[in-house]
Amino acid sequence: MLKRDDGTVVGPFGRSGRNAGQFHWAHAMAVDAKGNVYTAEVNNAKHIQKFKLTSDALR
Repeated sequence: MLKRDDGTVVGPFGRSGRNAGQFHWAHAMAVDAKGNVYTAEVNNAKHIQKFKLTSDALR
């Protein structure tokens, strides 16, 4: 994750794998107005994940 204003790294997001919170072949990513992140994967993983924003520090 990066800060939009200066591009500094805020923290990591996900890791390699096929389980919840992991990515195998991430194909698409979107962010809604509440700061939640959605990812979609292709190939064998074939699933969609929602990552809910829980920290007020990033709002």
